[in-house]
Amino acid sequence: MTTPEIITLIKPGSRIAIAVGSRGIRNLSTIVRAVGNCIKKANGIPFIVPAMGSHGGGTTDGQKQILASMGIVEDLIGIPVLATMDVIQIGQTDDGVPVYMDKNAYQADMIVLINRIKPHTDFIGDFESGLCKMMAIGLGKHIGCSRLHQEGFENFHNLIPSVAKVFLKKANIGFGVAILENAYDQTYQIKAIKANKIMTEEPKLLKKAKQLMPRIMVPEIDVLIIEKIGKDISGAGMDTNIIGRTTKGPMLGFNGPTIQQIIILDLTYASHGNACGVGLANFITKSMYDKIDHVSTYANVIASGNPNAGRIPVIMNTEKEAIVAATRCCSQIDITNPRIVRILDTLHLETIWVSEKIYNEINSNTQIELC
Repeated sequence: MTTPEIITLIKPGSRIAIAVGSRGIRNLSTIVRAVGNCIKKANGIPFIVPAMGSHGGGTTDGQKQILASMGIVEDLIGIPVLATMDVIQIGQTDDGVPVYMDKNAYQADMIVLINRIKPHTDFIGDFESGLCKMMAIGLGKHIGCSRLHQEGFENFHNLIPSVAKVFLKKANIGFGVAILENAYDQTYQIKAIKANKIMTEEPKLLKKAKQLMPRIMVPEIDVLIIEKIGKDISGAGMDTNIIGRTTKGPMLGFNGPTIQQIIILDLTYASHGNACGVGLANFITKSMYDKIDHVSTYANVIASGNPNAGRIPVIMNTEKEAIVAATRCCSQIDITNPRIVRILDTLHLETIWVSEKIYNEINSNTQIELC
């Protein structure tokens, strides 16, 4: 941020929109405040725009509430939040797909993007979750998000960069702040990138992000118990790069554990009832089901063109009943000694719980510390 090539982009008196998403990025409010302070120091006038597509039920108030839950409110960070669902069509891709943009951001003198670079849960490409997707999906708001998802995830590897190029040509994108996190959900690297370098630098950072991803170091799991899912954990509620399945079936090229059944016990508070991704599980508890905001969840899954992500699994009254039922649905296992793994969520894998059978199978792995 303080390098000359970035600071000189900020003109005194210019109104600068800081695009902030809804993901559970570590230290996000601190990073946003630091970016805002740098802009102020250069005599720019920063304000925040929610860049989260259809999240928050696709409403202005819903998106402001998501930011507030992450500590991103004017009283705490000293930067006003200007939220709207109104968009401007700024152009179209070479294939004729219309490109929409948040009206407040479009009217700013410059736009700064803040987002984490990481593997996406539904497609593979040179540009997955990151600065380009924040432009294409996040700043597109509900209308832009819905329109792009009509093209299908199978086309996103080409669609995301093509839409981003329209933004970089037509909108006043100044620079992006790219964030990498390590396998322990800690900030690993923060890098400011000028707009004209985003298309070349983001793929390099994505490769690094993939190397930093955590994984469950167990080859075979009968039942995986996930304590919590949520939009703050992953766009898909639980990271498909960790569990190896999507709503369409097994993830191609996945080299992690085989998992027969998945149980979800709860929904994170920060997800605000959005249970997008619940359809990836086989069983959930009644207490988890009772926390689902169906309006918010359905707005998200419909906008993303993936209704199966909001499908409700089998509901069991208690955790114990869910485990018994899931175990009975596994094939070719020792029912008296099943392979069961319990994790907090797919973002925090530094400590996991395993059943006795798995414990005996992994106790010689030097990468694992048995507690």
